[in-house]
Amino acid sequence: MIKKNILIIGSGQRVQHTILPAVLCLHKQFHLVGVFSRKEKMLINSYKLGKIQTITDYRKIDFSSLDIIIVAITTANLPDVLKTMSYNKTHNVVLLLDTPVIPIRQFWAVKYFKLFKSVYVTEDYISMTLFDEVQKIIRKGLIGKLRHIYLLHNAYRHHAVAIMKKISSVDYVQYIYKRTISDRVSELRVRLPHGIGATILEPRDYSVGRLFIVGDKGFIADYPLAGENRVIVNYLYENGQYYGMTTKGLSNKRLSFMNGYSGEVCKMLSDTSLINYQKIEGVMNMLQGIIESPPRFRYAYESGIYDNLSMRMLLTLGFFWDIKLPFMQKSLINMCISYVVKFFHLFK
Repeated sequence: MIKKNILIIGSGQRVQHTILPAVLCLHKQFHLVGVFSRKEKMLINSYKLGKIQTITDYRKIDFSSLDIIIVAITTANLPDVLKTMSYNKTHNVVLLLDTPVIPIRQFWAVKYFKLFKSVYVTEDYISMTLFDEVQKIIRKGLIGKLRHIYLLHNAYRHHAVAIMKKISSVDYVQYIYKRTISDRVSELRVRLPHGIGATILEPRDYSVGRLFIVGDKGFIADYPLAGENRVIVNYLYENGQYYGMTTKGLSNKRLSFMNGYSGEVCKMLSDTSLINYQKIEGVMNMLQGIIESPPRFRYAYESGIYDNLSMRMLLTLGFFWDIKLPFMQKSLINMCISYVVKFFHLFK
């Protein structure tokens, strides 16, 4: 197999804790060309993993040799980075943008997307094994018809929207409104198509976050709970380190990056939390899925923009709503995003 050349732009915590480890774990499929940053940093200095130091000059990068570029930077800086890359040969490059994709006030920068082979979003939540398994369980009818999704302290804004859409297999949200309970506690009440409801309980705290999904014949939970037709997700640990999950004997998913070279990558992690291991696996699944034919775990940038826009409207107006247009394949907001993107693609 010919390795795909990959460049990472950004060197913050998101890159150091999640994206870089994911790419290194896939060393048999991807060749890391480098990590670009405005400041010079030594990201890795290991006998077994070698040295990885940031690149600070775009002129040292041969963009025509790249297959994939992952951009994980402050969203406000994205337009300038896209403009800089536009002077290079990127028509054969798959561009992966971290959420929340692009600043709403600088939406014009989507005009640069047409210069790439394709553009997707690194929404690692939807490619996590956990939510992939949950979706499969629901599709098999093991809990009956999906009724309600509870995300308890384990989801954040646009990520939560992406998770709900993934679990319920829909591409839009009918409405969201916020119910403030106290200065620190609030609920987001959500209505999805097909009569599915959802509740997001805040504040977010991944260390205690839980998932509870209710069907008309059973439920899925990632904590002990009695009941008929239940599917309990168990997280597996060894010496305090997360290494996989089971779902009531239905499946046993072990992390694929705990041994050998990849095990060395795991040893260097400063963030060994459950959620970070799940995110690393999510990025790995996404990268592997993109090079497969047909690609899996693709998340269109329009979907990422939708997720961000829904939360921005909620925070500004106190609510968000959307409707499916009669005789159309898209919802109103999705249609508007599509037309605005096409408009800006007319410009050079």
